[in-house]
Amino acid sequence: MFKTLKYRLWQVKQELRPKLCLKAWEDAIQTLTPELKAVVEKHSITEKAHLLRLFEAITKDMTFDGSNKDLYLKLALVHDIGKTEMRLSLFFKVLKAVCNFDFAKHDKRGANLLRNLGCSEELAFLTENHHNKNTKNKALAKFQYYDNTL
Repeated sequence: MFKTLKYRLWQVKQELRPKLCLKAWEDAIQTLTPELKAVVEKHSITEKAHLLRLFEAITKDMTFDGSNKDLYLKLALVHDIGKTEMRLSLFFKVLKAVCNFDFAKHDKRGANLLRNLGCSEELAFLTENHHNKNTKNKALAKFQYYDNTL
């Protein structure tokens, strides 16, 4: 329980004082289509910092390889894309961090948005399930670990 509380406090700190290297962000999103870039650029600096930390962790992780790595690098950049359609206030973000409940259902919104933008069904499926704790997909479970700790 203490570990969870410590992590949640770290999340609140990240929300209040995000750190983002703009050069690294620009380099990371070069892999996206212009349509996806336009949408992910709508994220707040806090979200961009989180996406970049996740992207960099997967870049360094040797258990992701080949096309699997490319897919998960793209997932790192777009998995929270549903948050661009409905922004939560700081109060609801803190409440979400404490209660672990997504008021905006960003995973489903994001999957639908990706489908509408013509992205692969695999990417949309992973986006929709990136918080599904019952996954049997080992790569997605590893992704979830990073998503929940970075």
